[in-house]
This record gives sequence, C-alpha cells and structure tokens, in this order.
Amino acid sequence: YWWLMYLIAIEFFAVLFFVVGSYVARVYFYFKKRHDAKLTDELIQLLRANKPVPALYANHVEILLAVFKQLDTEHLPDWQHVKSKTLQELVIPKIKHWAKRHNWQKRYLLTLCLEQAYTPEDEAILLLLIQDKSAIISFNAMQVASKQNKAELLKAILFRLQQEPHPFHVIAIRDFGNSNQWQEVIANELNETADP
Repeated sequence: YWWLMYLIAIEFFAVLFFVVGSYVARVYFYFKKRHDAKLTDELIQLLRANKPVPALYANHVEILLAVFKQLDTEHLPDWQHVKSKTLQELVIPKIKHWAKRHNWQKRYLLTLCLEQAYTPEDEAILLLLIQDKSAIISFNAMQVASKQNKAELLKAILFRLQQEPHPFHVIAIRDFGNSNQWQEVIANELNETADP
C-alpha cells in the first residue's frame, strides 16, 4: 500500500512542478518581452537623435543589430559610420570571446557584427570563425574574409572549402570570387601542394 501512495505523491509533485514551471516561464518571458521592447524604443530614440549608444547595449547584441537593420531604411546622417563605430568600440571588444563559446547563436551574432564592422585587429577571431563547425557561421565568416582581399584570409577560406562538398564550392566561388588576390593565392597553394 505504501508504494502506491509513494507513486501518487511523485506524480502529484511532478505535475505541480510542471504547472509552477510553466507559470514562471510565462511570467519571465512576459517581462523579458516588455524589457526588450523598452530597450529597443530607447535605442531607436538615441540613434535618431545622433546620441552615443550606452554601454549596456553591448549585453544586448541581438537587439542592437535588429535596430540597426530597422534604421537602415531611414538614411540617418553618417549612418554607416555610426554603426561601425558603435560595433568596433562598444560591442566587438566585449564579445570577441564568443568565438570560442559552445553556443552557436553567440558565435553567429559575433560574425554578424564583424560583417558590419571588421577591422584588421579582428583577423585572429575571423580566422577562428572561418573554421567553425557550423556551416552558417563559417560561410558568413568567409564572406567577411573574402572582402578584405588579404592572402592569409583567402588561404583560410581555401582550407575550409576543402572540407566541404562540391555544391558548397560552387556557391563559394559565386559569392567569394571577386577578390583581386584569388588567382595569386590559388596559384601559390597549387605550387606548394604540387608533387616535386
């Protein structure tokens, strides 16, 4: 008889835990949505008034990038410079370590930031992201690298492409093939790997 009561108690507490957990989650996401909306509105007002972005937005990269995308259509004064400066000075230095995080979403957000505000100081991070195990992160990092027209980055792209199937190569050639140094890098790689 005692084991039946024991099972009923376990079932009761499991259901209670599920109900309470669901309620807590709903409350959390409700307040998070309100908080994110408030941050979004405040950031839009700051940027439209050409005021500096507060440091707290380095902790809300997703909101920041979403607002940047929203304001791209408004043609604000010196807009590209404002975006680049905000990302280079405020965000990227604080999230560079995301390149080694297990959370792919953080690595992807870092790649999106580099896409809009890459500087030569970020080369080591970009090289790491090119070799990322996630194809979407690696592909975006290769897009950033191909625009820099630098042999070291182009060689990293070639090395990464060796690990991908042929259809991926076709897409890469179409998207990355505009760099002036591609032919030189490919010729050098062929010479280095050729049999003596």
